[in-house]
Amino acid sequence: LPGHGFPIYGKERIQEALSTTSMFLKTIETQTVELMNKGKRLNEIIHTVKIPDELIKLPWLRPVYDDPEFLIRMIWRRYGGWWDGEYDRLLPAKRNEESKVWIELVGGIELVIDKALEMSSQGKDKIAAHLIETAFYADETNESVHKARKAIYGNFSIKQDSSMARNILNHASLASGQNKRDLAEKN
Repeated sequence: LPGHGFPIYGKERIQEALSTTSMFLKTIETQTVELMNKGKRLNEIIHTVKIPDELIKLPWLRPVYDDPEFLIRMIWRRYGGWWDGEYDRLLPAKRNEESKVWIELVGGIELVIDKALEMSSQGKDKIAAHLIETAFYADETNESVHKARKAIYGNFSIKQDSSMARNILNHASLASGQNKRDLAEKN
């Protein structure tokens, strides 16, 4: 039985892999839909759904390729559509305009860069990523932003079990190493 890991051989092992994979997917879907029906937002659901340890520890269910958060997003999109439940994101402002206002409110881009690096050094990688992206969108050509962004995403990427997450975050790090948002950008 092939998957996103090593092959599984033997009737019993294959049956176990299929049944536990089914339970794994069902628990994610059930929890996600229950929370959606309670009016929870996508972000809240992503941080609330819990996968039983006995499932996530199985070698064929470890997040080697995908991350369970990605599955939650797919379930949300299937049942809830494209809107994530955040009212300010229904008809959003341009990201660079929003970011410039946030940077102005906090007193400058260097403060945001410093805080992003501090959060990264404390292992608060998701907050660090939000902060450095805010700084990036406020000033896309700022070399200090790119230097910090490269470090933050490089650090964040190596902590990922999921190859998809690791590669996307590493891509952001490499792009900032070239003062770009994305490697596909043409100068």
